[in-house]
Amino acid sequence: MYFYESHLGGGVYASEERIDWEYLYCDTCGDSDLEIGQASNAEELKKLFCNDYFGQYCDEYIDRFIKETFPE
Repeated sequence: MYFYESHLGGGVYASEERIDWEYLYCDTCGDSDLEIGQASNAEELKKLFCNDYFGQYCDEYIDRFIKETFPE
């Protein structure tokens, strides 16, 4: 599963397929969503979000997102 950060401040979303950059780009504002990376389980996803750049997501929000994305 691939994970992205919305350029509109809508948080993080996931996709089963990798999304091409041209679909992430916004013609209206000239910005684009950011591909965070790929993860296949909750542990990989937690590591992906808890790096230097995305450390802001290591809280209740991301824990809930992980549980919804990779239910046990």
